[in-house]
Amino acid sequence: MIKRKVVSELEFGQAMIAHKDAYPLEVVSAVIGSDENGQYYIPVVRQYSSKQELITGKEGGYENREQLCRCFGRCWDKAEKDYLERLERNTQKRN
Repeated sequence: MIKRKVVSELEFGQAMIAHKDAYPLEVVSAVIGSDENGQYYIPVVRQYSSKQELITGKEGGYENREQLCRCFGRCWDKAEKDYLERLERNTQKRN
């Protein structure tokens, strides 16, 4: 059984870029749900080794795919920015 874990956008983005043999957008998907207001989308990254699905985003999901894709982009940007900042700090420590 796969467990779902809610994570920050940064953690979600880090999971996106952690897959060595895949482009970050290849590892994301969405859980599609519905309620009295209609259909909604929840961003997901599956981690097969831990049998977890990482989910993020606003509570209640996103109303359309455009908002979902913007969430993917935000997460990726945050992870990339964090990576570059850590790289810069480590470089400064060495000098």
